[in-house]
Amino acid sequence: MIYGYVTDMGDPKPIVYFIRDGLGHIKIGIARDLGKRIKALQTANPMKLEYFYGLKVESWFVAQCVEKELHELFREQRLQGEWFEEEPVLRYLRRETVETENYIFEGVKW
Repeated sequence: MIYGYVTDMGDPKPIVYFIRDGLGHIKIGIARDLGKRIKALQTANPMKLEYFYGLKVESWFVAQCVEKELHELFREQRLQGEWFEEEPVLRYLRRETVETENYIFEGVKW
């Protein structure tokens, strides 16, 4: 399984992740251990969560800055907490990553 820009899931560098729930919602968050984070989120969610995009960054501080900027960018699409409407987020990711080969989406239907 390929995890976006994330190539080594054992790397302690934080990840800004995008997870969707299959109901048109996307969670934007940060984690050092993505597998553990997904398991924790899945426990409280009846829908199957799907990780489809991530960006590994150099430090927790940078991850927090990127996450905050993304949350602000999608403030009008915020549903609750770190959950946002899916389509605006997908449109943004498609537009911003179309010219790079460093990012790989998984499970996203274009």
